[in-house]
Amino acid sequence: MTGLAEQHKRGRPRSTGDHRCDRCHQQVAKIRLHWPDGAICGRCFTEATHTYGTCPDCAEHRMLPGRSPDNQPICRDCARITTALTCTRCHREAERFRAGLCIRCALHDDLDAVLKPGDDLRLHRLIGLLTSSERPESIYTYMRGSKARALLEAIGERELPLTHDAFDQLPDSRAVDHLRALLTHHRMIWSVPAKVATAIKRRVRICL
Repeated sequence: MTGLAEQHKRGRPRSTGDHRCDRCHQQVAKIRLHWPDGAICGRCFTEATHTYGTCPDCAEHRMLPGRSPDNQPICRDCARITTALTCTRCHREAERFRAGLCIRCALHDDLDAVLKPGDDLRLHRLIGLLTSSERPESIYTYMRGSKARALLEAIGERELPLTHDAFDQLPDSRAVDHLRALLTHHRMIWSVPAKVATAIKRRVRICL
C-alpha cells in the first residue's frame, strides 16, 4: 500500500430500477442505506466497505467508506458515518456479514462446524488458511456448493484423509481440484500422488 485507497469491484451486477444511487449515479432497484453524501446502493456499499488505505483527512490507516467533498475516500469518523462497521468478535473494521460478525469470523464458525478440528492441528491450520484468504467471500461461495460441502464433511467425519492417494479415489470435480491445490500449495497434503508414484516407478524401471 502506498497511501492510496485500495478498491476492488465487488458484489452482484447492478440491476436497473426507480432509485438513484448518489455514488455511482445509476438507477438501481434498491437503496441499501443513506450516508452523509447521499443514497448508497448495495454494490457501492460493498465497494466502500472493502476500501482501505490512509485517510487523507486524518492520516489514519483504516477502512475508507466515506467520501470527501472532492470525492476522495475517507474514514467513517471524518465522513460522519454512524453505520456499525466493526466486527463484534475480532473488532476489525469490516462489513458485518452475519449476526454482527465479519465474513472471516462467520466463515471460521462455518468451517469449524463442518471440519470439527478438535485437537487436529492440520485442520486448525486449514481453517486458518481458508479464513485468511484474500477473498473470503469466494471461500463462502465455494462451501455452499454441494460437492465442496460433501468434501469438507468427509474430512470433518475423518472419512477422507488428507493424502494424495485419498484424493485420487474421488471423482474429478472443480471442488476437489480447488481444495487439493490449496493443500498441496501449503504442503498440508501428505504422500506422493499415485499418478506421480507410477511415473516414478516407470522411470526407475527404464533406468534399470
